[in-house]
Amino acid sequence: MNYTGIRLRNYINVDQLFSFHYFEFTKDYVFHGEKHDFWELFYVDKGEVIVHVDDVQYELKQGDVMLYKPNAYHRLSANRVTASNLFDIAFESGSPVLEHLANRHFRLNESERGMLAQIVKEGFRAFAPPYHVPDAHTIERQSGAPEGCEQLLRSYLEILLIHLIRRAHGGQEPGEKLLFVPKEKRERDLVRSVTAFLRDRLDQDLSLDAICESFNVGKTHITRLFKKRTGYPLMEYFKRLKVEQAKMLVREEQHNFTEIARLLGYGSIHHFSKAFKKYGGMTPSEYAKSVQARAGESRAGDDRGQPYWTDTLAFGAKTGDTKQGN
Repeated sequence: MNYTGIRLRNYINVDQLFSFHYFEFTKDYVFHGEKHDFWELFYVDKGEVIVHVDDVQYELKQGDVMLYKPNAYHRLSANRVTASNLFDIAFESGSPVLEHLANRHFRLNESERGMLAQIVKEGFRAFAPPYHVPDAHTIERQSGAPEGCEQLLRSYLEILLIHLIRRAHGGQEPGEKLLFVPKEKRERDLVRSVTAFLRDRLDQDLSLDAICESFNVGKTHITRLFKKRTGYPLMEYFKRLKVEQAKMLVREEQHNFTEIARLLGYGSIHHFSKAFKKYGGMTPSEYAKSVQARAGESRAGDDRGQPYWTDTLAFGAKTGDTKQGN
């Protein structure tokens, strides 16, 4: 029997990467703008930002993604109220269909946020830090990176772009989800539900027993599943969420350390400082000083001064958590 093959068509090709960044901005950050001859996608991971593209203003919130077309002049600023975290990836593509996405923004749905999480996860595997330096124009490969991580990153990025083009053409409902086998979906749903539960209770001192009782699951099962799905023990994940929220509050400069400790359910400033140091890599005072130093550089005219690296999106990508929240 003779078979005739069919060559699959490529709809979008991503040919090169020029940047892979994750930024943590203060509420007063201002970037006065640039343009370049390649595409750029950025995603608001936390907070809100104001963007100008060729003199058109956009206000983007957490969960929004935008694509700058080549040679579009773009500038950005925080809203002076909320600290913000942004993911940015710039790439070359000669695919004409990308014009459908030129200078447009979208609110990502659940499956699209999952794709973005995979892009970030594979990027952290493929490329060496730092990821927070705007003027770093060369991407360095990570020594000992897993096989195929660059190809996976490119594939997920191309798939995400195709989904957004379908959205632009009205061919995909905003709430459309990827299909998973039943067990896979049940596990993902449980982890997402627990994650949402934790995010809504950052002001509390939760115990593993209380979490298990709320979801009617055994400690062994939820601990094993959470470790498998997120890479972190359940209670460590909760502690890291608290520290990430503490960083946001420090950068917004509305509360002192004692107030932040109380808002996040710590029994004392000592316990707060100890947790911040363990999971944030520095004390709250050291972190606040680094924020002030960077802000001072920006006010002195260095609007491209380094923002502040955090592992928030890496953390989110590793967990696959796509719930939006403050």
